[in-house]
Amino acid sequence: MVIEVDFDLAVLAYNLLRLLALDLPPGYQSLTARSLYGRLLCNAADIQLTPDQCTVALKRRRALHALLRALQFVGPQRIPWLGNRQLLIQGATRS
Repeated sequence: MVIEVDFDLAVLAYNLLRLLALDLPPGYQSLTARSLYGRLLCNAADIQLTPDQCTVALKRRRALHALLRALQFVGPQRIPWLGNRQLLIQGATRS
């Protein structure tokens, strides 16, 4: 059963990365899931929690602008397991 869950999560992660690539500028669609993860998601960030908001300030990277543009279409999201705080993802003002 544990192997099944791990496999299911890996398939889900792969497909979510492929869907994200479709919203990115040309050139990202042909990257592998591992490359997308490394260029876009494997990044340090500062996280600030307030009573009504969770702000994630991603460190500056070459592909950060493309990621933020793709995420702007998602709109504000509330995270139920985080006290129903609104999630705000942005670029850090410093590197």
